[in-house]
Amino acid sequence: MAAPHPGTTVLVTNAASGLGQLGRLDERFEIGAPIGVGGMGEVCGARDREIAREVAVKRLSSHSTSGQRRLLIEEARLQGRLDHPAIPPVYDVGLDEAGQLGFAMRRVTGTTLATLMAARDPAADGAGRATERLLRVFVEVCRAIDHAHARGVVHCDLKPSNVMVDDDDRVYVIDWGVATTFDDPSAPQRRAGGTLGYMPPEQLDAHVRLDGRTDIFALGAILFELLAGDPLYPRGEGLLDAALVGAADPRPARRAPDAEVPAMLDELCARALARAPDRRPARASELADQVSAWLDRVRDRAAQIARQRAHLARAQRDAADPATRARALGEAGRALALAPDDPEAVALVRTLLDSDDVPREAARELAEIADGDDRRLATAAAWSYLGFVLFPLTLLLQRHAAAWVLIASVGGWLGLEALALAARRGRGPRAWPWWSLGLLALQVLLFSRYLGPFVSAPAISALACAGMLMHPRVERVAPVIAILAAPLVVTVALEASGVWPATLTIGADTLTFASVVSDVRPTWTLAMLAFTALAIQLVGAAIGILVAAPAHRARRLRAAQAWHLAQLVPARRPPEQP
Repeated sequence: MAAPHPGTTVLVTNAASGLGQLGRLDERFEIGAPIGVGGMGEVCGARDREIAREVAVKRLSSHSTSGQRRLLIEEARLQGRLDHPAIPPVYDVGLDEAGQLGFAMRRVTGTTLATLMAARDPAADGAGRATERLLRVFVEVCRAIDHAHARGVVHCDLKPSNVMVDDDDRVYVIDWGVATTFDDPSAPQRRAGGTLGYMPPEQLDAHVRLDGRTDIFALGAILFELLAGDPLYPRGEGLLDAALVGAADPRPARRAPDAEVPAMLDELCARALARAPDRRPARASELADQVSAWLDRVRDRAAQIARQRAHLARAQRDAADPATRARALGEAGRALALAPDDPEAVALVRTLLDSDDVPREAARELAEIADGDDRRLATAAAWSYLGFVLFPLTLLLQRHAAAWVLIASVGGWLGLEALALAARRGRGPRAWPWWSLGLLALQVLLFSRYLGPFVSAPAISALACAGMLMHPRVERVAPVIAILAAPLVVTVALEASGVWPATLTIGADTLTFASVVSDVRPTWTLAMLAFTALAIQLVGAAIGILVAAPAHRARRLRAAQAWHLAQLVPARRPPEQP
């Protein structure tokens, strides 16, 4: 067989069809001007006089041969046995006013798939949507071809220029002029040709029987061109040799690595273009189903992204107002669930979860926690205040103790215990820490007048300060420090100015401590100092335990929550193709 011109239709006839008795097309149809011209004749616009509809009439030229007449009548018969929305139906077969054979069919107007593919701009912003539209056209073509195969018809000349898309995006597979049947193994097949570049190897071998897998290869070639942006075989003088040898790698992803061809469609295309027919998908519906499934994923992903952006926008708006913080977190969580790799959603969720601001909705729970801490600290304070009993007892064992000191010491201790026990039972005044702070300052003052402001009094002041600052409702640090430091500062100042008698005398080699509120008996004074030192150690240890245990638990909890947050809200995930 001589090599045909690249890209032209190959015609080889070896079957005959009787014409039978045919009527006159011009009696029913008003045939107008040509709307397309081919090698065997032309396609004219026409009007159906009976039901006033526009149709197309395909008829032979006045120089047609008997073989061409047989081809046309066979085309009309094969196309007429098909009943699918994407295949133009045949209305009638007959002769025109000049006696030339023709048939009337649905008139199809629009744009060919080849034109749509050529008009697509890979660099444009809408290139992805354009490709999705072309893939949906491809799905409709596959459905139509699957219908033809179910009726025992193989098209044999599938190519982008034989697919029409009208203004309403309806798809039509046209030009069934070289179609043949394969449902009857004993019946001879027409080998009327096909188009190089889309024909499988077996279509070039007259000894191989064609079937639906012939069209599967052509569909694979169309899909390859649609995905890669280039035809399967390069056009030119070597087209026939390339078709005989086959493509070195029928994968569009390798031909066009920048096209981001989905792996699912890349594999499907390679299978459809297998040189051995038995390695191709058995039915065109398999191609349609897989491409349609991918398109559904793209559509669902687009809808998911739209919902995600809406949730994120609401979350960003609500995050600016503390009153809607809880709603913002809910919206941000929904946005993150829909797009776990969205950096905006990740950053917003992290910001909302890491914020120290207490939402209004959590204020009640936080108040209950504060009440629990209040009772726990009041219990510890009640036990620690027992140490103050040592001071009035020591004064009673000394001689000439000042009555006002005894009264102030016992009264201050009783007041501290009463406040702590009431708070422990949840019945104390809300400001009990501040009342206790004043009574503690009184105790520091009394101790500073017993042996001076530098013995025991500073340690008592420091422990009282630490205990007060642990309270959840004491948020102001400066007043606490000022109130507890005041007795020491006042004592030192008044003694230095001579207003109060000195409790500390510094000699050349000596330091002499004196009490201005009682006599000092060495035994009882040493015992009181020892017990005071021990009490200070115990109270300090208790404060350390009260602070350390919750702090350690909080750090462990925060570390665990941070780890879980990192798993839930990763910094970044690689994007996945649909």
